[in-house]
Amino acid sequence: MAQSRQVRHGGRPRPFRRSYPTPFRRRPVRDCANRREVHQDDPDDPMRTAMRQVIGVFAELDRRMVVKRLRGGRTAKAASGRKAVGAYAYGFHGDGEGRERDAAPNPTEQATQARILEACPRAEPPSGAP
Repeated sequence: MAQSRQVRHGGRPRPFRRSYPTPFRRRPVRDCANRREVHQDDPDDPMRTAMRQVIGVFAELDRRMVVKRLRGGRTAKAASGRKAVGAYAYGFHGDGEGRERDAAPNPTEQATQARILEACPRAEPPSGAP
């Protein structure tokens, strides 16, 4: 009966479509990060729900472990007296690799800063300098 009801659309007949979803028309949702299908929970399959929740718990644990490791690294770097967060002040740039990276003078910006201080004798150097 549903096929006999048609609506004209752009000069062509279009079959009538139900407004409610049917189980065989569901499409799995795409997980953009992993490029795989994420199936919806099935109320008749509690094991699928449990496994999805376990995977979610371990993903959250992994993320929190990474955050903790990064926070600890920033704290240790700041305790050693080196720049740990934020951008470098004008006149300085990052020098070194990895754990040894720290603020170092940028000769071009230092020369510009000296000209500015000569032109404006009351100006003070930036407070972000090491």
